[in-house]
Amino acid sequence: MNTKKKVYLSSTFIDLIDHREAVKTALERAQFDIECMEKYPAFDERPKDKCLSDVAECDYYVLILAWRYGYQPDDDNPDNLSITRMEYEEAVRLGKKPLVFLSAKKHPWSFDLADPDCRMPESAIAKFRAKVELEHGIAYFTTPEDLSSQVQSALRNLEQKGKPKAALTNALVRENYLAWLRLCCESVELLGLDLKESQNVRLGQVYVPAVSAPKAETADRGKPEALREERHALLLHRLGSESLYLPGAPGAGKTTFCRWLALVVASGAIPAHPVGVTEEFEEKLPDGLRGRFPLLCRLREWAGHEECLRGNGHWTRTELEDSLNLWLEKTKPGGLTWAAFHDELQTGRALLILDGVDEVPDSLSPGHLPRRNLVTGLADALPEWLKRGNRVLLTSRPYGLCNDDRRRVNLPVAELAELPGPLQDTFVRRWYAAADPAQAAEKASGLLVHLQEREDLAELRRNPMLLTALCVMYDQGKRLPQDFYRLYDAVVG
Repeated sequence: MNTKKKVYLSSTFIDLIDHREAVKTALERAQFDIECMEKYPAFDERPKDKCLSDVAECDYYVLILAWRYGYQPDDDNPDNLSITRMEYEEAVRLGKKPLVFLSAKKHPWSFDLADPDCRMPESAIAKFRAKVELEHGIAYFTTPEDLSSQVQSALRNLEQKGKPKAALTNALVRENYLAWLRLCCESVELLGLDLKESQNVRLGQVYVPAVSAPKAETADRGKPEALREERHALLLHRLGSESLYLPGAPGAGKTTFCRWLALVVASGAIPAHPVGVTEEFEEKLPDGLRGRFPLLCRLREWAGHEECLRGNGHWTRTELEDSLNLWLEKTKPGGLTWAAFHDELQTGRALLILDGVDEVPDSLSPGHLPRRNLVTGLADALPEWLKRGNRVLLTSRPYGLCNDDRRRVNLPVAELAELPGPLQDTFVRRWYAAADPAQAAEKASGLLVHLQEREDLAELRRNPMLLTALCVMYDQGKRLPQDFYRLYDAVVG
């Protein structure tokens, strides 16, 4: 059952594309269900009856006006009203209290995005603005970010009216946690192998999409490996439709993907990057992940509190949830409490990101089996969690779960693939763009040419950690190593 409050977003389209997108993203992240013209086949010239029906069904009506009056349908429209004006009149007729936001009069606005007579008092848009200014409390906006912040704040105030104190507290706890999570996941250190200091960059500057290993198509069977076509699937897109168990080799990028997943879901958007990827690898935030509440749990930290995973290897969902409760109580990541998270788990909005099964010890003492407790607890909890609509990502090195444990957990498996050629190229270019913007193009091109000439490095450059090491060593003018072991020694030495 959908428990989200429905918001109808009413405005013209062409002049407010960026503003509408910013508002939609913010409200979806805040757990609202958005009704808007983007769902209709013909945006501005949208069907009147459908619009008015959607207005009637919404919990909150938001009106955004700039300097265009908008599309005016010919049929059954004696007063020559625009669709936006009709939506507003219907909301008022039904007793809904519009939340009204007007473009600030002194804020610069493109003439191409305004009616020619918009500043004339007798123009349709000027009269509409004057009417709502007279009859409602008004907020004035400038940028898309300013508008989205104001709309979200106004709706939050409406939501909080009449709520019990505990619900208000949990909502604030979740909001603070998401802000903390975005900050933590966005910040990374770009380490040089011999550098004493690290260069702080944002994860979005150096991240490249994670993909699952391709499956051989029927047409490829029997072909030599070199002639087979690789068909990778973007992991982010797969998680939009199903929970996953993600095994991957050391340095393949499991933890980085977990951080990226938490960041984009908490942000409600994929950050743009000037160094693009080919269309095949272009990520879009799936609808199945929008509005979810991400809990990022590094399992080694959970297991670091021995009392959290103490037991004899036979856990149920109740014991696993009690353990998660205890871990949150001890660590308080971003101030998150069990009560605030449990609300999300119960309503099916949670995204549990459990990173690193292999880092949970098999045994600490006789009768104390942390990994077995975790696996048996998950086996019992997952059916109920997934039935409610929650999403789960579980990661590990390949040996973290044996075949019996994989069957017990019963999650679809998506093995983390090595970096395919196009993403190796993107990785190198993004790395240098972050590490040395002034010489990024020259250095990236130089390394890529060098790598093409060194077939002996082909295996190394498929691993993100080792490719990072190659970038660093080339940047420092060092001779690139001949084999994996020397490069690995350089990374960890």
